[in-house]
Amino acid sequence: AKVRSRVNGLQEELDLVSSRYDAAQEAERESKQKVHRAETKATEEKARFAKADKRQKMLSQRHGELRRQSDQLRKEVDEAEAKYSKEQANLQTAISKERRL
Repeated sequence: AKVRSRVNGLQEELDLVSSRYDAAQEAERESKQKVHRAETKATEEKARFAKADKRQKMLSQRHGELRRQSDQLRKEVDEAEAKYSKEQANLQTAISKERRL
């Protein structure tokens, strides 16, 4: 009876240890899943950031190109206006000379 009682006690202890071991394994598995999800999310964020950074650089480059084009067009407009003003002045001078004749 003593042996039987001792065996039952050891069996209960073994069941308890086994249960704790199973719980620890489950906790480890859940922890690994959390780590995996976090790593996946970090990788996705890194890719999204890289894409946004690439787009920002492209937009910045395009902005510079458009600014140069705008400056060039402004220069051309200024030159055309100067030429027009000069031609207007020449025409006014010619008209005045014609009227004096």
